[in-house]
Amino acid sequence: MKKILLVPFVLVLGCQKPIPDQGTWKGTMTLAENRQLQFRMFLDLQNPLPTGYFLVGQERTPIPEIQKKGNELRLLISEYGAEMKGTWDGSRWTGKFIRYRKDT
Repeated sequence: MKKILLVPFVLVLGCQKPIPDQGTWKGTMTLAENRQLQFRMFLDLQNPLPTGYFLVGQERTPIPEIQKKGNELRLLISEYGAEMKGTWDGSRWTGKFIRYRKDT
């Protein structure tokens, strides 16, 4: 009986896809009062120093620092005193946008 219960767990882990090395991402942030902010970004994670940029129409705004560790991804946006960090679950990246302010 224990062997049968273990098989589905192993299959689920085996089916997870690694975080994509390169591509355009579409996302949504939930803001105050449950407002939704959609965004797009391009990430290239295949080099030791990952790169990327946010896309607004044809404009590209570079992401100053990107860190990837396993299934965790962290985008540091020093100009705004903010970061996005989250975890890849095999199909999507979920996490938090954090804005650092002196009053918080």
